[in-house]
Amino acid sequence: MCLRADRKAHKMFFDLYAGKLMTICRRYGRTTEEAEDMLQESFIRIFSNLSKFNSDGSLEGWVRRITVNTSIKYLQKKSNRKKTESIEGVSVRQFSPNKLDLLQAEDLMLIINKLPDGYRAVFNLYEIEGYSHKEVADLLKISESTSRSQLTKAKKMLRQFIPHYQRTAI
Repeated sequence: MCLRADRKAHKMFFDLYAGKLMTICRRYGRTTEEAEDMLQESFIRIFSNLSKFNSDGSLEGWVRRITVNTSIKYLQKKSNRKKTESIEGVSVRQFSPNKLDLLQAEDLMLIINKLPDGYRAVFNLYEIEGYSHKEVADLLKISESTSRSQLTKAKKMLRQFIPHYQRTAI
C-alpha cells in the first residue's frame, strides 16, 4: 500500500517508525527543530525510495540507515556554512566509572549534544550505531585517522562535561 502512495498506509508507516527514527535524529541534531528537519528529510527519502527496498534485510534496518545517512548529510550541509570547532588544549578531568551510573539517558543526550558537530557525528556513528572507522570515514568523507582522532577528542570532551551533570545520590 505504501508503494502506491496510499495516505493511510503512509500514516501507519510513519506512526510505526517516527519515534525510533526521531531518537536517531536527536542524537545528530543540536535542537529539536534540527532533529525534526532530519526526520522529515528522512521520511521523504524513505517514501521516495520504498520501491528500492530489497527484502533481503529488515525494513527497520533499512529505514534506520536512511535516517543516519540523511542526518549526516544534513550536518554536512550545515558544516559547509560553519566549520567545526577545535578543542586543542582542553584540560581533561578524570572521573570514576561509577559516576556514569548516576547519569540518566536524558543527561547523556545533553552531554553528547554539547560536542561540536563533527565529533558528535563520529561518536554517534562509531559508539552508538556501531559503524567501523572505515565506514564512518566513508560516510563523513574524512580519513580513517580523522575518524579515530575525532572520536578520541569527543571522548576527552565528554569526560570533561560529565562531572557537571552529576546528580547526588539520595
